[in-house]
Amino acid sequence: MKKNIKLFAILGIFIVLPLISFAQNASVITNGPVSEIQNVQVAQNIISGTIIFFRNASVSAFDNVFLTILLSEKTQETKSVIKGIPTTIVKPGAIISTKMGKDFFTLFSQSDSTKDFSLEYPMSIPVGAYRLEAQVVTISGDIVTSAFQDINLTGNGNFLKINQETCRLMLAGMMFGSNDGPNLYSGENPKVSCKVTNPTSANIEATPVLSLATYFAYGFPQTDLEEIKLDSIIFKAKESKTVTLEIPSPLDPQVYQAGLQFSDVLSGEINSSLSLFRWVVKGAAARIHDVALDRSSYENGSKAEITVSVYISPDLFWDNYQNLPFVKADPKRFSGTPIAKPTLRATLVSGSGVFCGQGETISDLPFTKDEIRVGHIVVPISEDCVDPKAEVSFFDGEKLLAGVDYTKISLPSERSTNASFPLVYYVIAGVVLILAWVVYKKIKNEP
Repeated sequence: MKKNIKLFAILGIFIVLPLISFAQNASVITNGPVSEIQNVQVAQNIISGTIIFFRNASVSAFDNVFLTILLSEKTQETKSVIKGIPTTIVKPGAIISTKMGKDFFTLFSQSDSTKDFSLEYPMSIPVGAYRLEAQVVTISGDIVTSAFQDINLTGNGNFLKINQETCRLMLAGMMFGSNDGPNLYSGENPKVSCKVTNPTSANIEATPVLSLATYFAYGFPQTDLEEIKLDSIIFKAKESKTVTLEIPSPLDPQVYQAGLQFSDVLSGEINSSLSLFRWVVKGAAARIHDVALDRSSYENGSKAEITVSVYISPDLFWDNYQNLPFVKADPKRFSGTPIAKPTLRATLVSGSGVFCGQGETISDLPFTKDEIRVGHIVVPISEDCVDPKAEVSFFDGEKLLAGVDYTKISLPSERSTNASFPLVYYVIAGVVLILAWVVYKKIKNEP
């Protein structure tokens, strides 16, 4: 049994939480395939299983998707009456562990498929029921399909309880919710705080570990930056106290997120759920939300049309909330940064690595609002191009702000048809030549 597992595989975690400031809300694609989790097994501290994708009813494939597995505390439902109407309030359980598949894949339309998965979890968890969830997610954070299953797990119970509702992010005398995403000036560091309880009958010494990441930037759903271990803290038996920590923020303009989790000093294992905090460093920035190619193969001399959607400068989010008291109190901090000369560029390369063409689109007007912008790039094709990969970049003038690689995979039947065309051509040509030679010999030998 592995005692030390990676503290923060948080790549998939950020996707399922409410997103504001730069990403709107993570949405579920309505015409995605139906899926379910099957064959779940638990061996020591490893959960394994299979996610089944039933026939995809959409007319197009879902390219460049990846699989994220999450283990969380069980969802809690509370029934109440609001203004005379019976209401059920669903409270998601805190996330404990996640894992994202390393490879992008394609879900083809009108087809079934499966993906195997495994996930390690800390043996410090209390015995009880947990929620296992599998999600298929696009590079933009949209959920193509998800499936979950309740699962009973055992552990030694040496687990700290973070009260997620008490978690706050503090900045310049202001206090925000953990996911509000306030603007920071480059060089500022936010503080975070949460109430933490030791429910056990023994003292626990634990190390706060902060996992710092760039959110949905430069072609990947998240780019891990660093893991920061702070001084250990002793929690006495049955003790509850508020823990306050300072996070060293990166300097470059972008959306950042930190995960706070504790690890046991003696075993090195995770012994708490995960709390997430988000903020924005002011300045020109961008995130490519989606890329779409009009075809999965192109012939020499044709043109490819690439559609790209981009979110710009996350600090522009607060321009929509100028009436909030803290925005009025510091309007300069909560002002956004426009993109003066928005430029999209794309290079197409075939699945075999052959250069196919490149193109560029420059906007006549600056981008000044917190909204998704859609651009179109026309790429003249100079070589036959099957299973093209689009290397797409977004610039402000000549300053690179975001980039992504997007591959359009053709159906196996289409790919085999395209690949076999030259062979068929040569076979037919060979038969014609043989027949011509036979006819020639017959005419030549006639008296």
